[in-house]
Formats: sequence, C-alpha cells, structure tokens
Amino acid sequence: MGELRNMKCYAIGLVGAVIIASACASGPSEVPIPADLLDRDAFIEALLELRMGALDNAAWEMRVSERDSILSARGLTAEDIEEFVEFHGRDVMFMKDLWEDVDARLLELLAPLPDSTTSEG
Repeated sequence: MGELRNMKCYAIGLVGAVIIASACASGPSEVPIPADLLDRDAFIEALLELRMGALDNAAWEMRVSERDSILSARGLTAEDIEEFVEFHGRDVMFMKDLWEDVDARLLELLAPLPDSTTSEG
C-alpha cells in the first residue's frame, strides 16, 4: 500500500513540475510582440510618472481619476499597462530587468539636486 501511495505522490509531483516548467519555458519571448503593445520605454515612463504622482500625497496612493489623467496625457489607458504586464509577465528576466530600470530611474528622479548656490573650495 505504501508503494502505491509513493507512486501517486511521485506522479502528482511530476505533473506539477511539468506544468511549472512549461509555464516558465513558454514565455512571451517565443511569441511575436503585438504591434499595438506598449513598448518598454513608454511603459517605464508611464510607470515613473504614476509613481511620482503617488508620492505627491502623504498616503502614497492615487485615485483612479488621477491615474487615468496621467495615463491619458500620455495617450495611454490602464488597459495598455495591464496588457503590457500580461504579455511580458511570464518572462522573469525581462520583468526583473524592467523593475531594476524603473527603480534606478525613480532613484535618479528622487535624488536631491546639487546645490548650485554653494561652492566647495
């Protein structure tokens, strides 16, 4: 009886591993990028503007109307952002690099400007 139980556990584990592996292996890099999909730079710029807008208030939150206004000024919608994430979301390395770029750019934007009125000497 124990051997049958071990075989079932093994089979379930194997099926799970195959599902996970196939999900990771079949990322969007194998699929042509749709022509109407937001490009990486436009996504980053929009996200930076959204993050900066959220930082403008004490709760670091943004109303939907504010989000939509920022996106609309760029000719975008929330659906454009969602489609980008849905398409690229399985590509772990792409998303990792993307978020690293977003974070680096955000830090640049938040860095204090050097005080040009003082001189070192």
